[in-house]
Amino acid sequence: MNSEERKAELARLHAASGFGGDDEVEDDGDDLDLSKPAPEGVKKGVKMEAIADYVGGEGELSFKKGEKIFIVLKDPRQPKWQGVLAGEIGLVPKDLVQEFDVEERKKDEDALKSKAEAAKAAGVKVSITRCIAKEAYEAKGAGELTLTQGAAVMLPNLDEFESPHSPGVSFYRGVCAGQVGLVRCDIMEESEARASAPAPAAEPEPEPEEDDDDDDDDGDDADSSEPGVLEQMADKLFELLKSSVDGDGCLGGKALQPVMSKCDPAVPGAMLGKIWNVCDSDKAGKLNKAQVVKMLGFIGQVQSGATPNPNDYLSAPPPKITGLPIPEGATATAAPTPAGPTLSEATTKLFTMFKKGDDDELSGGELQPVMSKSDPPIEKAMLGKIWAVCDERKAGSLTKPQVMKMLGLMGQAQSGALPNPAILSDSSPPAGIVGLTK
Repeated sequence: MNSEERKAELARLHAASGFGGDDEVEDDGDDLDLSKPAPEGVKKGVKMEAIADYVGGEGELSFKKGEKIFIVLKDPRQPKWQGVLAGEIGLVPKDLVQEFDVEERKKDEDALKSKAEAAKAAGVKVSITRCIAKEAYEAKGAGELTLTQGAAVMLPNLDEFESPHSPGVSFYRGVCAGQVGLVRCDIMEESEARASAPAPAAEPEPEPEEDDDDDDDDGDDADSSEPGVLEQMADKLFELLKSSVDGDGCLGGKALQPVMSKCDPAVPGAMLGKIWNVCDSDKAGKLNKAQVVKMLGFIGQVQSGATPNPNDYLSAPPPKITGLPIPEGATATAAPTPAGPTLSEATTKLFTMFKKGDDDELSGGELQPVMSKSDPPIEKAMLGKIWAVCDERKAGSLTKPQVMKMLGLMGQAQSGALPNPAILSDSSPPAGIVGLTK
């Protein structure tokens, strides 16, 4: 369907749903007569929300969880409905969408914000419990959050709720990746990770007089008397850039940007931007020493082939940055070298198996059996998300670079990390797939 045909079809569907003039609809005799009153339960022109990722087949739409889809005719008697998404027209399985109520969604988010603002105005300290998901969870319906294993969740309180979609199961209300919703109590595990951006607040209280004899050890606890490798590197960085340290004891982005650009192996600019945004959570344009430690930990994680993880950045290998020495005894970990074929070799082998050239594409039907032979196996939901990320054109097929991305993201998922296209490189290990890399 070319652009003109698509435009005409969109206009026809829009008009048929009751939002356009009748003169725009050309009756071909085969369509439902939408001018008649709709049967009970049938609605015309409904905005709906996808509740799961879906890779559509012939004549179907592909979509990601949370995307808004315009349904032309919502008929409970039909298993699939005609929908429109981003200019594309196709069928949508009715079990994968739900009506989108903007007001209802805002109600939950506004309630949390109002509660926090009221507590702040009253001088009440709001305690945030930081947790991680011990296992993955797929939301059973609206209001629940889908979580991957290890996902970071913030709980404003520990009040328990019930979900109409999961009778008998207790939930907390929490925040994960910017989304507010219900999370299952039994899979939450309190995290001992440090706060993401400690504020440069009041000076620490002086040690009691009786501890003066211990001042040779700085009066610190045993676990902080010897700074870790990242802390030592942060100290050295502040020493090297002491002329740029401001009155708050912080280094600005102008001073740190040249340092971040000297990573060796290099870290993609987009990833460095994300790292900065996470560390500069106050949007102050500068980092204190604790935030610089976090920045160095994230860079070390990326250079070692992992996804940045706020829960264990302190145990990350020291980053390798030209001009910033690594403390004696510590070794920077380079990205792991794949034991089997490289990502590029695995992709070329896959195209050869299907007798395809570099300019050809592999269809979803050809790739689905390959993806299903992952070893270790990858959950179907995750495979669906990976496909949706790689099939950016929603063409139902992948080019050679897209297949390479797919194999790299699958490899990340098998390693236990969250798939992240920003840190993929030629040295990234491909997925373990029986018959291809195993």
